[in-house]
Amino acid sequence: MWCAFSKWLNTILPRVIMVVVIATIFAGCMTLPPSASLNPPSNRSGPIDASAWVRHVEITDPEMSDQERKKQLENTLTNNLLRFLRDGKYFRKVELFPGTLQSEDFILQFQFDRYRQKRYTKALYSSDASDLSATLVITHPNGQLVKEAKADINEEHPVAPLSPEAALPSGMGARTQVIEELLRKALFVPTTGP
Repeated sequence: MWCAFSKWLNTILPRVIMVVVIATIFAGCMTLPPSASLNPPSNRSGPIDASAWVRHVEITDPEMSDQERKKQLENTLTNNLLRFLRDGKYFRKVELFPGTLQSEDFILQFQFDRYRQKRYTKALYSSDASDLSATLVITHPNGQLVKEAKADINEEHPVAPLSPEAALPSGMGARTQVIEELLRKALFVPTTGP
């Protein structure tokens, strides 16, 4: 019995390996469903002495056609941004909009017009690419514009075969970088004026 199994395994296993290798070589590029996770914040500028209200994140990327998936991402990213802003101590207090606002409070609206992740597979390695473009609009409750900032990133990095990212690509670093750049530009870069 073992001999028959061994013979079958020796016949099938090389074919399976060959199919996997060929599929890997010819896979080239595949679009991955993006995630919404973020790295821990690295705010060193201290909190703004005001409360912030985060509106529901909007993803307007025309390449994202699955509306159910887009809605899930928007919800998850909104919750992750709340946690990120609270943990990073960007504001005295951070809440989800709507609520009872004071006139000096800030309303934050994050919008992504590009939200993409791809995996490029070569013969012996693969890399992940993130292509993100986002805008942060900050207003007061009366609608007065406080600041608008735009940030984008288009990066590619190699993925080690045995790393967690090999199985579950995330784009977490790129997403965090875009969010932190938006916050830095909107909150901490001085405005030049007369």
